[in-house]
Amino acid sequence: MSISIVKSDNPYVLDYIEEKNTMPALTRKNADFIEAVVRLDSNYAKDILYNPPSDGYDPEMNVSDSGGKFCGSSEYWFKEMMKESEYYRCLLGAVIAVDTTNSTHLEACLNGRKTVCDIIYKCAPNVESLIDKLNEPFNPNNKDHLISLISKGLPAKGKVGLRYNISFATKFCAYAANSLDASERYSKYDDVVSDALPEYSKVYLNEPHRKSQYKIMQHKQKKMNELEKHQYRLDVFGEYSDCIKRILEKIDYVINRDELDHIIWYAYKGDVK
Repeated sequence: MSISIVKSDNPYVLDYIEEKNTMPALTRKNADFIEAVVRLDSNYAKDILYNPPSDGYDPEMNVSDSGGKFCGSSEYWFKEMMKESEYYRCLLGAVIAVDTTNSTHLEACLNGRKTVCDIIYKCAPNVESLIDKLNEPFNPNNKDHLISLISKGLPAKGKVGLRYNISFATKFCAYAANSLDASERYSKYDDVVSDALPEYSKVYLNEPHRKSQYKIMQHKQKKMNELEKHQYRLDVFGEYSDCIKRILEKIDYVINRDELDHIIWYAYKGDVK
């Protein structure tokens, strides 16, 4: 399948799919531009580099409230794990950093950050075992995969019901796998990307899908029990991740999962087009 791309010699103008003139193409040029944007974004710039926390910050003391201090970058906490620093403290720091940077709202659960950290620690009590867990390819039917374990339902604050935190789980694994150089790489589940992915599937894979193909839909869960709701999220993410993998294969991995995520997210949400 031939894909026509409208290219510009201007490095600050994105390449677009010709038939969809507002749809950024998945090109190396676009990735380079968007990655520069990411590094200028105040929400993410500190997190992608090794940045220690503010003086006096302690993840165990400041698990729910940073007290106005910088919590440290996830890159900092993951790299500290490799230096034989106190593993549990570093793990909790990484959980807080990923949650803070991505606004995944773990604290909407009762003791959410501490509980999620304890879940990870139970199955991966040291950095070597954490890397081993990350090296397992994701399968939505594998209940022992780290994404499945992290995204199990937790009691929500202030209301009856559970929160599943699939967005946090996939983002944590993506950051951890990159920082710890695991053999697997993970897509980050995101509403903006899931909205746009059916159009990219149509253009790059010639696979038309309904607009909600990669969305977690509330109405589909009305008759599901809690276990079914958790499995539903894993299944949706499995399709989402597989679609991205096949698109990257189609374009010979000229960009990676993070770069695809950034091209779509910033172009559709960040208003860079």
